[in-house]
This record gives sequence, structure tokens and C-alpha cells, in this order.
Amino acid sequence: MERKARDYAMKLMRPFTAEEQTVVDDALKDGPPEEILAKQGADSVQRSSMQTLCPGQWLNDEVINYFLKICLVRRDKKMCTTDTGRRRSHFFSSFFIQKMFDEKSEDPELRGRYNFDNVKEWSKKVPGGDIFNLKYIVCPINIDDNSHWTSAVIFMEDKRIQYYDSMGGTDWSKLEGLLKYVKDEYSAKNGKELDVTEWELVSCTSDTPRQKNGYDCGVFTCMFADFISKDCQLLFNQDHIDQCRQRIALSIMNYCAIDDSDSQAAFATATLSNTLAAQAAVATSNNTLALALEDGNTSREAIRYWQYYQRRRRMASSL
Repeated sequence: MERKARDYAMKLMRPFTAEEQTVVDDALKDGPPEEILAKQGADSVQRSSMQTLCPGQWLNDEVINYFLKICLVRRDKKMCTTDTGRRRSHFFSSFFIQKMFDEKSEDPELRGRYNFDNVKEWSKKVPGGDIFNLKYIVCPINIDDNSHWTSAVIFMEDKRIQYYDSMGGTDWSKLEGLLKYVKDEYSAKNGKELDVTEWELVSCTSDTPRQKNGYDCGVFTCMFADFISKDCQLLFNQDHIDQCRQRIALSIMNYCAIDDSDSQAAFATATLSNTLAAQAAVATSNNTLALALEDGNTSREAIRYWQYYQRRRRMASSL
């Protein structure tokens, strides 16, 4: 089991294809700061935010929340479709913890205190509307208004809440608050008390990957969510972080987190239009390529990618 987890982790850190690298380079290059490179519903990523994925930059909440809420959610859906016995996971935005602890309250006596009323409606948006049917609940945490990024993960099946901090710290108030949240959710759903003695709170462990600078915490936070939600060991370290930054960028441009199987399947890369990113998808069920382009994008670049994958499909079928 441990070897399988290590193999999965290594596949997640696979090298990019030339086409994927082109997508990443285009996404990170200079351009109009307000240009929207990725958009899904009310969530979007502007070029200025995407450029925080360049080496040495502090990730902002737009990138982190989009990666978790859109990219990891889509991969999670795909995994649960493939494995029908697998429970869905949920990825809260960074505003969940902020609201739970009233961190923006104008009243200093309320600021920082747990407040279930602020988040009691949030569970309606989790898959199935019930947190007790989930596998993982990932909660990114923005500490002291952009001084540091950490995260906490609720392992619903294991009845464990664990803290992940690339600086090695643990905010016990957040762990205790999340346990209160689970308890309050249980009471709201079932009308009775949850036996919290069955639950375990775990501080940041010594083997949690560590950053060696003052700006990579957001990348580590994304990777914690990425690897844990894929059931992988946290085998990355500071030496991998620039690659992880590009991994996040590619995931955003493809509207889905990279999967360990992507290196073995035809991988449709996204291209940029002047206003929105074009979204590509591979229809593997009938060996055809479906290229979904937003806003009627028919650029030469998009057509070139379509032709490239058609050639690959024909070559594969001739083997």
C-alpha cells in the first residue's frame, strides 16, 4: 500500500509534454493584468493573479481558491466516477475559515471567535449536502490577513482533523474550531450530540514538507490539498516547488488538476484567446477529440492543437 502511494506521488510530479509547457509559458507571460485566463461560474483567474505562480511570488487567494474549488473538485468527480465506492471530497475556499472565526468582524471581542451561525449554510453546497458522507474536507487557512498560508484537513472516515503548515506550526484554535463545526453540523443534521471522544486532533507532523523561504507557503498549501485528495504521500519538498507552481498553472488552464494517468492518455491542452481561455477535453470513450472552445475561439493556435491531437489519435490507432 505504501509503495503504491509513493508511485502515485511520483506520477503526479511527472515532467510536462512540450505542448503542456507551452500552455504554462503562455499563461505566465506578461500581458494585460485584468485579462481573464480561466473562468468557471463566478470564479476566475486574471493574468495578474496567474503571475503569482512565477518563482519567488506570493500566491494570492484567487489562485489558491480556484485551484481547490475548480481543479481539485473536477478531478475528485472523475475519481469517484471511476471508483463508484469512493466518497466525494469537498474543498472549501479560504473564506470558510475566515467566516467561521469572524476574522473580519469590526467587534474586537467577536473577532477570532468560533461562530457556527456564520457557516451553517455552507454545508448545503458540499456534495450530497451532508459532510458526514464525505471522504476529505480541505480547509485552506489565510493567517493574519496574508502573512502565511496553512491548511487543515478533516478526514471524515478516520474521524481525524489534521493541521498542515510548511513552517511546522499548528493553530490549535483552528483544529478545535473545526471539531466544533463537525459537532454542530451533526447536531443540526441529526438532532443529537456527536461523541467527540472518537475524534482525534493532530498537530503538524515532523514529516510535513517544509518551505525554506518566506513566500512559498501558498504553493505548499495547494500541494497538500492536491496530494492528500489523491490519497498520496506528501513526498514533494522545496526542490519541487517551482515545478509545483507550473503544475498549478497547467491545472488552472485545463480546468482540472493533473491526474497520474494524464501521462498515458491523450492530453488536450488549453490555448489562450484574447479574452478567455479555451477549454480542451479528450473524449476517450470513442477515441475522438472534443475541443470545447469558449466564445467561438477559432484561432490558428487552437486549430493547430486540434490537428496535432488528430495526428496522435491516428498514429495510436495504427499501432
